[in-house]
This record gives sequence, structure tokens and C-alpha cells, in this order.
Amino acid sequence: MLIKWLFGGFLFLQLHYYSPKTQDVILEINNIKEVKGYIWVGVYNNAQYFLNQEKAILVKGEAVKKAGVLYVELKGLPIGAIAVAVFHDLNGNGELDQTLVGIPKEPYAFSQKLKSKWRPPQFEDVKIEVKQAGQVIKMNLEEW
Repeated sequence: MLIKWLFGGFLFLQLHYYSPKTQDVILEINNIKEVKGYIWVGVYNNAQYFLNQEKAILVKGEAVKKAGVLYVELKGLPIGAIAVAVFHDLNGNGELDQTLVGIPKEPYAFSQKLKSKWRPPQFEDVKIEVKQAGQVIKMNLEEW
């Protein structure tokens, strides 16, 4: 009986400490209208650094080869709250082009639909939970 209890306790500790702390997820980016440029993805897990590209936990670019939908695999995301920001870099300059007052000139999307486009989103507005491997995060590119 003692042996079964010790073995069960050991197995529990193994599963707890060696279970994955990250997951791979898939972005489904919809509403791609033009076949040019790149789709840029930034993933953040900290409200303080949200939308600061240098502080993103993952930045990834994918060439746009067709209109419609693009699937992007994101590997090793931490389990828990993240926020994803995406934009379609139509001219390939690596930046989200904006007007003088900060209105985006290129299509963009976030991991949650914005309630208002009259102010920049906050981490809390667009965060989602990474829970399981293969989770699909659906995003729709929008224009101002």
C-alpha cells in the first residue's frame, strides 16, 4: 500500500512539473483583400509592453500569397493571457502606416474585436487565454 502511494505521488509530481508550460496555436487571419506585402503578427503577454514590438514575446511575418484567409502557426506560446496584434503591411516597409493623427492606413486586427476604434486598444481589451495545443484564434482584418 505504501509503495502504491509513493508511486502515485511520484507520478503526480512528474506530471505537474514536466507538463508543458507552452502550447502551439494557430491564427486564422481572415479578410485579406490584396495579394501583396506581408502579414505581421505580434504576441504580447504583458499589459505594460503591449504594442511595443521590441517587447513582444513573438514577432512573425508571412508573405501574402493569396487573398482570403492566411493560417499562421505560433509555436511555444505561454499558457495564460496573451494579446495578438496583426497588420497587413501592404507596402512592405515593416511598419503599420498611419495618418498624422494615428489612424491606421493599412488593415489591422487584434485577438478580440475592438469595442471602439477611437482610441488605441489596451491589453485588457483584446487579451485571450491560451489553454490547449492546436487552439485556433480567429481574427478579421479591418480598415479604418
